[in-house]
Amino acid sequence: DHTIKVWSLSAAEQSSDCISTFRGHCCPVWDVEYNPQERNVLCSVGQDGQMRMWDDRKPADGPTMTSMPQGSPLFCLSWSSSGDMIAAGSENGEVHFFDPRSIEEPLQKWQGHTDSVRRVAMLPGNRVATASDDCHVAIVSMAAGKPVLEAKRKTHTDYVRGLCTVSHAASSEKMGL
Repeated sequence: DHTIKVWSLSAAEQSSDCISTFRGHCCPVWDVEYNPQERNVLCSVGQDGQMRMWDDRKPADGPTMTSMPQGSPLFCLSWSSSGDMIAAGSENGEVHFFDPRSIEEPLQKWQGHTDSVRRVAMLPGNRVATASDDCHVAIVSMAAGKPVLEAKRKTHTDYVRGLCTVSHAASSEKMGL
């Protein structure tokens, strides 16, 4: 139904009814994430190739910002821990980097995969890990303001559609696929 629905996980508010419904995408919504620094701001991407920003205090108002169509569906997104950057993966193998204060156009694009980017995960230092249907995983840095490939590996023989990361002060960063 091209909507985003929010439920409360609070025991006091648990019910089978959603607490908010957001309408604005004209095609399926593929990913939604809250801003880690602003608890009322969420972002979504979808088959329509657009990123939309929402304020969950005002779902009836529609999106607060909408990007221009990116020419290819956007499948996934990830906020930086500081909330000052969003990475989005697309069907055409690109990763789009957005400033959440103005998402009309991406700040940068990185074309590093030959098939759909299905998962992105922001890492410390404005770096992003990517997983793709081309069987590759990659790490791209935006530390200098432009995307720079740090590593790319093909260790899978089929689609890579998920990843997770962990960073501990006592150990190095790890990524699981």
